[in-house]
Amino acid sequence: MELSPRERKSLMSRTHALEPRVRIGGKGLSDAVLAEAEKILSREPLMKVQLPGDREMRHALALELSTRLGAGLVGEVGKIAVLYRPPTETERASDAEGADEDA
Repeated sequence: MELSPRERKSLMSRTHALEPRVRIGGKGLSDAVLAEAEKILSREPLMKVQLPGDREMRHALALELSTRLGAGLVGEVGKIAVLYRPPTETERASDAEGADEDA
């Protein structure tokens, strides 16, 4: 998913208060990590991920993660990558149903 520079800037400004929701450890990009990231992105469009290793390894992991999740790589700062995936119609509908139940 490609993001324009304007979109990247806007999304990055919304991530300042976020904490990393997923941390990739020594085992790398495991199925469990992918499942957890998928679960988070289905609820929230923006997510921070903490990555291990040197710069090249972190960048490769961030690209692979964004590709496998169908998300856009908003940016990387140090050991943190920011991913964005807009909610699908199904996710929007389930969020609306949950809001109706809360009311």
